[in-house]
Amino acid sequence: MKARARGRNGQRSAGFTILCPVIRAAQLTHEKFDAHWRDNHGPIHIASSPGTCHYEQLSARSIAGAEHSGWDGVGLLSFASADDWKNGLFDGPEGQRAIFEDIPRFLRLDRGETLPASEFVFRDDS
Repeated sequence: MKARARGRNGQRSAGFTILCPVIRAAQLTHEKFDAHWRDNHGPIHIASSPGTCHYEQLSARSIAGAEHSGWDGVGLLSFASADDWKNGLFDGPEGQRAIFEDIPRFLRLDRGETLPASEFVFRDDS
């Protein structure tokens, strides 16, 4: 939903990414969770988090014969710097409130976690 320049050929991308494995709220089917995450939460996050330079939602799908992790998806929130993360995660109290009020509508709060990560992209540019 937000894009940024990424590393190439094994070079580390600038900044860092927070991985957010997510599990849907008990009252939602995966399809309803996915629709809310994409159509409601995504736009709220983009409008309320100016420090996020890349925001991506990866929705988990069941595949016949594959074991499922129990996650419904993984959010990727990237920041150009630690300062952008600390000072730009929210655009202020109203943006923080909008995000925090929306989260329990579609996520299980007791199962949430965030994992800081560095990104190394490998691709053939030929």
